[in-house]
Amino acid sequence: MTAEPLSPAEVFGFQPGDDYKLASYEQMETFYRQLAAESDRVQLREIGKSALGKPLYLLTISSPENLANLDQYRSISERLARAWVDRETAARLASEGKAVVWI
Repeated sequence: MTAEPLSPAEVFGFQPGDDYKLASYEQMETFYRQLAAESDRVQLREIGKSALGKPLYLLTISSPENLANLDQYRSISERLARAWVDRETAARLASEGKAVVWI
């Protein structure tokens, strides 16, 4: 995977943020699928359905190594979220885990 993935503007035919331009669901879905197919740093998963019955996606962007260990990092995050985790365990888990940002 050496080539740069297509930019949103190349996929949509306009620059995101341009006046009076908004990508459709289908355009976004196409872009996400292309990113996942073209990059080893992108993982696309369907996580449910929208109110309109369309697929809802989780797009994860990280290093190939981190993507390979997502289940481990998810487990660490779940354990850290529990109120009963003692300080020592929380510190150890925090040093082993990765920061997760939901946008």
